[in-house]
Amino acid sequence: MGSFLFWKNWEKGDRILYLVLGALFIISVILFIISLITGADAILGWESLMQSEAVKTIVDTVERPPFTIPVVAESYTFLDFFNGTDIEINRNAYYLFMFFVAMGFVFLLSVITYLPRFWYMVATGLFVVVLIFFKLELLLLFESTSKLALILTLVLYLPLSYYFHSFNKNASLYIRVISFSVITLVFALLVGFASDVPLPFMLLAINGMPVMLIIAVVFTILVAHDIVAGFLNAVSSDTSSVGNWKHFFIITGIYLLNILIIYLNATGAITWDILPVNVFVLLLISTLVGIWGYRQREPQYDYLFPFKPLGAIFYLSLATITFTSIGFFHATGNDPLLDVIQDIVIYSHLGYGFVFIMYIAANFLSPLTRGMPISRVLYKPGVMPYFTYRFAGIIAFGALLFLENWELPVEKTFAGYYNGLGDLHTEQGDLLLANGYYLQGSQYGYSNHRSNYSLALNAYKEERIEKAVEHYNRSNYSWPTEYSFINLSNLYMGQDRYFDALFSLKEGLRKFPDSGPIMNNLGLLYAKIDVVDSSIYYLEKSYERRESRERARNNLLAVLAKSESEIDLTEEEWLVDDGNAINISNAYAYYNSTGRPFRENYPGDLEGVNQFIHTSVYNYLVNNLWRPDTLSYALADSIYGSNIFLDRRLILGEALNRYYKGEVSQAFGLMDEIRIGDLFWTGDMNYLIGLWNLENLEDEFAVENMELARDNYNRQANYGLAVAYTLAGDIEKAIDVWDSVSNSRDTRQVLAARKILPILKETDTEVVKDWNDEEIYRWVVFHRAWDSGLENSINSDNFKAAIDLQHTLELIEEDKLDMAAEILARAEPLNLTDQNLGDRLTSTFLEISARTLDIASIKVILDGGFVPPDPVDRDHYHALIFAAEGDTVRADELFSKWEFKNPFKEGITVSASRFYESIGDWDKAYDWLQNAGSLNSNSLYIQKNYIRICGILGYELFGRYVLDLIKDDLTAEEYGRILTGFEADLSARYDEDI
Repeated sequence: MGSFLFWKNWEKGDRILYLVLGALFIISVILFIISLITGADAILGWESLMQSEAVKTIVDTVERPPFTIPVVAESYTFLDFFNGTDIEINRNAYYLFMFFVAMGFVFLLSVITYLPRFWYMVATGLFVVVLIFFKLELLLLFESTSKLALILTLVLYLPLSYYFHSFNKNASLYIRVISFSVITLVFALLVGFASDVPLPFMLLAINGMPVMLIIAVVFTILVAHDIVAGFLNAVSSDTSSVGNWKHFFIITGIYLLNILIIYLNATGAITWDILPVNVFVLLLISTLVGIWGYRQREPQYDYLFPFKPLGAIFYLSLATITFTSIGFFHATGNDPLLDVIQDIVIYSHLGYGFVFIMYIAANFLSPLTRGMPISRVLYKPGVMPYFTYRFAGIIAFGALLFLENWELPVEKTFAGYYNGLGDLHTEQGDLLLANGYYLQGSQYGYSNHRSNYSLALNAYKEERIEKAVEHYNRSNYSWPTEYSFINLSNLYMGQDRYFDALFSLKEGLRKFPDSGPIMNNLGLLYAKIDVVDSSIYYLEKSYERRESRERARNNLLAVLAKSESEIDLTEEEWLVDDGNAINISNAYAYYNSTGRPFRENYPGDLEGVNQFIHTSVYNYLVNNLWRPDTLSYALADSIYGSNIFLDRRLILGEALNRYYKGEVSQAFGLMDEIRIGDLFWTGDMNYLIGLWNLENLEDEFAVENMELARDNYNRQANYGLAVAYTLAGDIEKAIDVWDSVSNSRDTRQVLAARKILPILKETDTEVVKDWNDEEIYRWVVFHRAWDSGLENSINSDNFKAAIDLQHTLELIEEDKLDMAAEILARAEPLNLTDQNLGDRLTSTFLEISARTLDIASIKVILDGGFVPPDPVDRDHYHALIFAAEGDTVRADELFSKWEFKNPFKEGITVSASRFYESIGDWDKAYDWLQNAGSLNSNSLYIQKNYIRICGILGYELFGRYVLDLIKDDLTAEEYGRILTGFEADLSARYDEDI
């Protein structure tokens, strides 16, 4: 232990100085290790590249036989890509670098003063060269551009150094270190207060990088053989076995083989992703071993100074400067300089390692094979002088260097220097000049990451995408990072070059197999190209990494929304985070895509409303369509007003809720609020309104809205318009639009057009007779050819009944209830196999019974167990029954439930009006008809009853106005009958008033 802790027996002052320097060395090594582990994270970070993606959600289907059209509401997911940030200049690294370098030089200057005269002069001259390298005149001390700063520095250091060397030779090392530390502090204060440049210490660090690199290179060569020497010391210390020499050559052979593999990989002779050992760790090991090995070498340098304590301090000073420099290069991402040191470590350890074996074999092979301890005489050779070993080692090192190209380290040194200048001017805000220095850095170090990443960022900001791609590709060559691979992939993705983006991420994952961000982006990229299984696989792997866990979880929900799987998130709790608006939004979007309800109450926090909260609330509104409650309205109201565009989306969510909860009037009012004044929404909203018109049998309104949707570039509107024209009976226009649909890119629409067009274009009933049942059914319905006799050509009772149903619905719309009942009765004896068709026939019979007040028939059907599918109809028929039984309270409750909510439910509108008329509540009787008639002006049934009540109440102007509107839809006989009744009611009202 005493030999290991050799400094324990030193004088107290020397021991303290050595331990202080040792502490500095240890701190520099710790900072080096931290920077090595941190890597590019020291200057780069992650930002979100967020993409919003719509997921189609089928919330309803409009069934107008033979057409079934889905009603689609979009839910929105957020895909959260990782993207590398701009480089953040690590200014602290520059300051730490200068501090440790300064302390290293303080100790070196103190040691220099002990050297013999000749070597003192040489060392002092080298110190002056170092000061010249720092370009002190650029500090502009006292605003001077002359050599004043250099002169002042020489005046501060050289006299003191010469004083200790020549006049006060007995001064202790402690005094010399303190003295030079004070001088260095004075110089630092001078620079800090007298320099006329913005960042003087950063400038000093940059100008000092080349000379510190040289010192690191010299030190690397100095310790190049120490690992081999360490193996020898370990083996020869055990004298109990004469076979240990074999162990030495085996261990050394394995070690040198590893170095050779590293060398071959670095030169491109082989391309192995897994290297035996990190080169910088190798240097650290040789440095630590060399602390004791340098003591053994004392016979080779004792003419300069003894190891105790000067040699030891000299060694640790160089080691501190070396690892401070390497850590600094890592912390600032200056990879060209790291490249230089890496190459020097490889070449020196390989060259000196092989030559050192020759040195051992030439001098100590015989005693080594006899098991003799040779560590004490290792540097006292007999056959091959130590100088010869050193000379041969430098030749071997030089051969490897020249074999690779000796100019590369020089060029990379310039590249690193220009990178530093780029950092300096970036910090000063002179981005144009900084970009120029980075460009010079890329010219000297063609594939260095630091220059090319900065240039790629600048090119992207200037929208020179191909240039940015070029620089990112170059940055991925020698010192790639996750950031450069991901940013390159994101650039490709922005150009829809998905294959290139995928290749970039795959290559990145090969280099960084544990990268959560790369796996996250790879998963999202697979989702983009609809390879969902691979997408989920990589996102789950990304979730396992802490740095990407949150984003991967959110993205998994977004990808699941595109898949066909139905996972229960209450069982997969790890996927849900109620405190994350993106997560909430994606979770609701996923459930919406499967048509299932999720959390009844919105789980998130509405404070600090942003686009993520807005979207999550909208997705919640869409999900609420599968619930009867209306709590969502209040939730939407609470965040209105924060974003005009997103507010319209919330209004759409509320409109959907109100429509599918029966509040049709309010829904249409909200839709008008969205589409009016914003062209972005007009096309989509008119299309949705058109679908609702079709669902409510308002085909003329459907045509009008589908035309508006088409004119405002809704992609589905052409198909919707073709259906609307067809159902409205406008065959000529329908044919034109179907022809257009047949040329669309939608395969399903093209197939539909090819089926419909021949039916619309055919006019010869003799030809139609030879068609199949479905085609005949369609021809009769489309052409309104109820009396063509073709129904007798149909074999299927289902299609016969379907024709009668469509004919009945048209007659009901024309308020020809007697004829409608007669036609519907023809379907009663038919043998139906379609349950849905049977239910629709029953519902139609109930509607006729309600309009004709056939309460007995309604009771029979309801008592028989039939449940009308529409809740409005259920309440309508029960209200009629209550009214007929004299239970006006319950009837009023049911009618009031739907007051002003659905103007297209003509039956309940007129029934309610009649009910309130019967109990003398004329205001309500009038309001029901007036409100519904203003929104559903095409309803003859409502308008006829409105005219009648206007006559009764004496509203002559309103009554005559509506009568004039519907005149063209009435026969002369019917018009005369309505007019006569209206005038009679008016006359009675006038007589009553008189």
